Amino acid sequence: MPKILHVADIHLGARPYGLEERRNDIFRSFEFVVETALKDRPDAVLIAGDLFDKPKLPLRDVKQAVELVRMLTDAGIPVLAAHGEHDTPSVRDETLLSLMEASLDGFRAPLYRSGMSAKDFVVDLGDLKVAVVPFFKVSLEERRKLTLRFLREFDEISKGAGGKFVLLAHMSLDTEMQFDAVASPSDLPSRARYAALGHLHAPRVRLEAPTPYAYPGVLDPLKVEEISMPGSPLYVDLSGDTPIIERIRIPRRPQYKIDVDVVDVASVYNAVSMSLKKVLAGSGGAREVKLKPLIHVVIKTDKPVNKARFIAEVRRAAGKADVLLKIHWKVAGGGEYGGASLELRGEGPLDLAKIAAEHYSIPLEAASTILHELAEAAAEKDEERVKEILQALATSVDQDVWRRVLNMR
Repeated sequence: MPKILHVADIHLGARPYGLEERRNDIFRSFEFVVETALKDRPDAVLIAGDLFDKPKLPLRDVKQAVELVRMLTDAGIPVLAAHGEHDTPSVRDETLLSLMEASLDGFRAPLYRSGMSAKDFVVDLGDLKVAVVPFFKVSLEERRKLTLRFLREFDEISKGAGGKFVLLAHMSLDTEMQFDAVASPSDLPSRARYAALGHLHAPRVRLEAPTPYAYPGVLDPLKVEEISMPGSPLYVDLSGDTPIIERIRIPRRPQYKIDVDVVDVASVYNAVSMSLKKVLAGSGGAREVKLKPLIHVVIKTDKPVNKARFIAEVRRAAGKADVLLKIHWKVAGGGEYGGASLELRGEGPLDLAKIAAEHYSIPLEAASTILHELAEAAAEKDEERVKEILQALATSVDQDVWRRVLNMR
């Protein structure tokens, strides 16, 4: 009976914090997934969106991704991918996934084109039928309408489908994340044995839902807050009445977070030195892979500081430790931010996330995330990523909100 490998939010081509080592880490994690599938031979590998980090990537990244997927298809393991927001360009065009579909036998990634219906997105794998929900890069209101239309049509199709019917989609359900939710669990096809979902970077498994569903979570943590809740690919056994799920442990580069509350420059040196010793002493024998740990030093202050001096002290405290070092800033007074995605919820007069939440109906957590990602992309001078974030914001926020913003004087 069908057994699938469900993975999502892989983000091949991403370079968190501008580090080439992290780019290689993500490819290494996906390579481990491929090797695991080749060994265990599931009936299909389902990728629930965001195989790629951007719609356009350097040729080296695309070539490496194609080679890894080809290892599966050449071995006779079908690979199905749903498009996510990172895979999908802002303008209607061919995607990296659709180009891969044209060149790889055994790889399917249906791309929505005008006039297509739900039946065009059902892939027949014999005993396994997979309905792939297309991703629509339009306004959130329109995306909800289109997604719900497809889900209703899939529900009808599932009633007459033989074998095991599975849904594959990159989307938020309102029980998990309301900001950009396009459906509720009750909207999932009633005859589907399982919904393989992506988009949430924190893992979720909901087998008690009327239609059992799961989010594997991000394959390799991209942000500081994801370190404590890494995702894991899921083996899903559909032989019984209820899916049986087994998590796949991914060997990853160890990452640790050190919080430093600033008193003065000397306090930074002492705090980092002591914390780093504790972290390295506690992790030395438990490393999953022989890779330098990535240490995130989060410097928290409520007043302006000479960043150059503080950075020098952090590096001096790290000394000759064999680690990768990333320094982040969190300034409580004005929400100043630099580095990775930490909370931007200061109590000063201009807390941008709070303004967005209170005046424009954007949930505080979502507003913080958007502002963080913009700051990170700007700091790394990644103009394409800045445009993508702004485009995602433009299509996610309710149109009434935009009217209110545009009418401000």
